[in-house]
Amino acid sequence: MPEAVADADDFAADAGGGCSGWTRRLLWASTALAIFVGPVDIVADGGTMTVGLDPVVAVKLGTALIAMIWSAWGLATCRGVRELVLSMPALLLFGILFLVLLATPRAVSSASAATALINTTYVVFIATSLVGLGIRGTVSAMTVGMFVYTCCAWGLYLLLPRYGVFPEDLGGGLIVYRLGGMGHPNGVSRAICLGLILSVWLWKSGRIPTRWFALVAPVFAVAAYLAWSRTSLVATAIALLILWADQILRRRVVAAITVLAMVGITALTVAWMAGYGESIAEIALSKLTKTGSTEELTTGTGRAEIWAYSIDLIRQRPWIGHGFNAGPTLLERFSQSTHNAVLHASLAGGVVAGGFMVVLLIVTLNLFLTAGHPLIRAVAFFVLISCLLEETVLETFPGPCTLTWLMCLFYPTYVWMQRHNHEASDLANKRQPLLTTRSTGISTSPSPSH
Repeated sequence: MPEAVADADDFAADAGGGCSGWTRRLLWASTALAIFVGPVDIVADGGTMTVGLDPVVAVKLGTALIAMIWSAWGLATCRGVRELVLSMPALLLFGILFLVLLATPRAVSSASAATALINTTYVVFIATSLVGLGIRGTVSAMTVGMFVYTCCAWGLYLLLPRYGVFPEDLGGGLIVYRLGGMGHPNGVSRAICLGLILSVWLWKSGRIPTRWFALVAPVFAVAAYLAWSRTSLVATAIALLILWADQILRRRVVAAITVLAMVGITALTVAWMAGYGESIAEIALSKLTKTGSTEELTTGTGRAEIWAYSIDLIRQRPWIGHGFNAGPTLLERFSQSTHNAVLHASLAGGVVAGGFMVVLLIVTLNLFLTAGHPLIRAVAFFVLISCLLEETVLETFPGPCTLTWLMCLFYPTYVWMQRHNHEASDLANKRQPLLTTRSTGISTSPSPSH
């Protein structure tokens, strides 16, 4: 059963953010819209990614304009937003984006500068959403956006397979069909898996009823399986364990897990000694790989070659990078992506930008290890693993991974602000009775007798 009480670190100051009424509803809807629109990239027959003006890009630009308006409003009216965008993670992000802007005159793509400005806008926008809606409101908006995105992917997969089914050619005539529809299966899988993680936390903490969770969870889970991104699936499994750590670490559960592990190891040993070792290895290999070859595991599904080629490209322009959106042109033979967040930042803005990204990933690792909020730890772990193996953040139009990552990076500063404001409010409330008593004492003092 879900816990009826809030998580231990859901401090009282986070009562849902600072906005109310129609302002809150509009900000919530804008956050959900940004999450939904960001990763959309509908291509027929698994075609090549392109960057150009089309109806989908026009909608994304309109959404970015809405985010820009909210960002300007947040900076102008809320000190909390200004404090968040002056925090260390935000300044590192702005540093990466500034270095990318410096590369504009020699950028491979003409959309590089626009991408940098759009990402800058979304950094401020998430700060505005977090201050205006609070952790709970921001997470609920993000979850709804990802759920609508997943439902659209399901619709294309079932009704328009030319768009919804992604045929992945693995060479040698082997083709794997994956759920895509709304983008490349790896990106679709990340959005779906994050939606599952957020929805589990909302249910576990009692913020959505069980009947709704029972409807939402299978939609996310089956779609994640059909998209079949092993990185996302493994990261999601561990992230869910992080969310349930308070239950798993109970003595009886640990004992049960230990017994099951011992039984499994014993059964595996007996089967191996009975001569079924090769069959077991073949079954495991077929589940862990798409081609059935061990080389797929040792090279990270070809990522070793991609990373080596990406490093060569970075060496060509180490200080001033190639700009955003260089991957589709320079890495056309290698899935159009560096498949690593540090290499992505380095290719776009140079090695200094890559160094900034390394620091941000260290901050993310620290959040996973030390953050008090279980959802922040779970999302930080998921994004960290994704960043090591995919070009996960700082997309042309930021999607679920970038926006949830920004929420995590802002979390420590947000907690400090809320607690500071709460303590200041308590101090003011304590002082008020003293002032009232003193005032009353003066006004009611007996007048001297005549």
